[in-house]
Amino acid sequence: MKSNKLKKDGCNNFLFFAIILIFVSQNSCSTTGSRTTVAPENRIPVIIDKPQEGKWESKNVVLEYEFVKEDGTIGLFIDGSTKRRLDQVVLWVSFLDKDGRLLQRETVFNTGFRNQRTKARRMEGTIERAFEVPPGTHYLAFQTLENPYRGRAQ
Repeated sequence: MKSNKLKKDGCNNFLFFAIILIFVSQNSCSTTGSRTTVAPENRIPVIIDKPQEGKWESKNVVLEYEFVKEDGTIGLFIDGSTKRRLDQVVLWVSFLDKDGRLLQRETVFNTGFRNQRTKARRMEGTIERAFEVPPGTHYLAFQTLENPYRGRAQ
């Protein structure tokens, strides 16, 4: 009887420490921090209280954006489209320091992944989002995840 209780307590202790270990390792391997740097040609300067606009393109996504930084927040307006159908599109905006190092990354748009019952997706239309700006932000950068269309769903 005691051996079953010891086995149960041992399993509970193991699970407890395993969960803590997983949590610590995920936080220490975070993508934010001083290790990730964005190339100068991909940085968009942030000027306080002045609306800024431009165009950004990846392999399959085209964005016309406008943003303004006021009182610690950025209002971001994007007119986006895809060049072809995709199974998934995720768009992030990265906040960078003066050296182009990643301070924080936020999801702007996510279609979700196409399953058997949905059609391949296109990113079309206007997206309006507001984000808190991390202290020390000098640049923005866009990044996408684009999963190509793999044919008709069954």
